[in-house]
Amino acid sequence: MQCWIRHELVGNDSALALLAIWSEGFVVAAEEWRFGGARPDWEEVTLTLPGIFTNVDSVTVAFASSDPFNEMNMASGSWLEVDDVRLISPTAPVPDLLPNHDFEEWSDLTIEDPDLWNTWNSLTSPFGLQPVTKSNTANSGIYSARIETFAVEGDTLPGLLTNGNVLDFNSGGAPYASIPGQFVGAYQYQPSGSDTARIGVVFKSEGVIIGSASFEVTSASFGWTPFASPTFLFAEPDTMLIVISSGQNPGSVLYVDDLDLTGGNVGIQERPEAVTAPYPNPTKDLITLPLVPAAAHVQVLDASGRMVYSMSSTTSGAMTIPVQDLVPGPYKVRVVSAGSVQTYDFVKSGT
Repeated sequence: MQCWIRHELVGNDSALALLAIWSEGFVVAAEEWRFGGARPDWEEVTLTLPGIFTNVDSVTVAFASSDPFNEMNMASGSWLEVDDVRLISPTAPVPDLLPNHDFEEWSDLTIEDPDLWNTWNSLTSPFGLQPVTKSNTANSGIYSARIETFAVEGDTLPGLLTNGNVLDFNSGGAPYASIPGQFVGAYQYQPSGSDTARIGVVFKSEGVIIGSASFEVTSASFGWTPFASPTFLFAEPDTMLIVISSGQNPGSVLYVDDLDLTGGNVGIQERPEAVTAPYPNPTKDLITLPLVPAAAHVQVLDASGRMVYSMSSTTSGAMTIPVQDLVPGPYKVRVVSAGSVQTYDFVKSGT
């Protein structure tokens, strides 16, 4: 395989090139090549696969800007650029070109993930699959999350929704420093066969799991059903990590809404209190949040869930949001701070 590359790898990180040769559904040869350090100028490289192979019917070519097989050395900021990928062989002086070998053809991909959550969508959308989608079948408000399990190339891809890292369930999550008594929410479930959906949260302190709560959905529910699972937590955490799966059988669909941690002093979603509700409501030009914590992220969402305004607070106290340029109608203002999310409704009036 020949190609042009340039790269800059941080620390001990390395970029990866992979070539696999297939015949009648079996890999008959595969090789990996790694590149480290800095190569700022374009350079042509030849990557040799030992042996000569016949009856080849397909090939797999892959590149990665960090080595996924050596996670300890993966580093933020590493990059790899590649162009003009060609397969050459002494038995075929002019082999068939790879489709779009020079990367001149591109397609726009449209995906939508719930804010502050992660899914497989960005990885699977090129194949026409989005395991997590926005549903207007909601327990409250306008939307819920719809999570579906798919069959992919003879394997199964469980629908996954998490506030952590979809590639490493043990990492990520949101800052959280309370000791709640229950993990609650609402669900609908349409299993394929005898499937089981799982909704769970773990609490960590300095990277170590110190508590959890989990709930299994084992039967169909075509209306919204509340759930409540006790939390087993006896010390204050610093991180809260939620993982939700729709099950192992293709076709299983789980809807979730209104997730909350209760019984402690702070939840995922705190109940709006009159003293902290925005005013005036309705409003024409400005709306004020009377008590916003320092370092909070404030977002305004329209009726479709699209974010139309955002800003961050530097100090605690009142915050005034300009809304005069918004289209009249219903909106939500969301305040994200230290693992909690407060959501309030308001109306932008036309006069």
